Amino acid sequence: MSGGTFQSGSVWMKAGFVLITVGLVVWLDAGSVGLVTTNSSLATAYEAFLIIGVCSYFLAVMLNFLYLFVEGTGSSVVLIVGLVFAFIAGFSAIIVLGIGRTIQHSDRMAYSAVCAIVSAIFSILQLRSSPS
Repeated sequence: MSGGTFQSGSVWMKAGFVLITVGLVVWLDAGSVGLVTTNSSLATAYEAFLIIGVCSYFLAVMLNFLYLFVEGTGSSVVLIVGLVFAFIAGFSAIIVLGIGRTIQHSDRMAYSAVCAIVSAIFSILQLRSSPS
């Protein structure tokens, strides 16, 4: 598949692009999730996974955008790297939820994790449906 327009993309890639973009916006909104403990090692891990998550989200959005809209980047390598970054973003959101232990904004972080993981699953479905 070569990119170009949103209408020319498959249903999996359209849904995956929308989900990963919404997940990034929700992640940025939920980035103010507070840390309950004063343990410095947990605070460092918490901040590290927040940074890993936002960087992975940004790269996954960028790669999905390239695959969907830019001519000549419709290769499976771009899709595979994008889904790896989407999985990393989803799992780092789950880890942030486990470390954060707070009620406020935890539903947004969980929604962000679900968006990233489902977007990666849609990328896998696109890989399986596209001709090799």
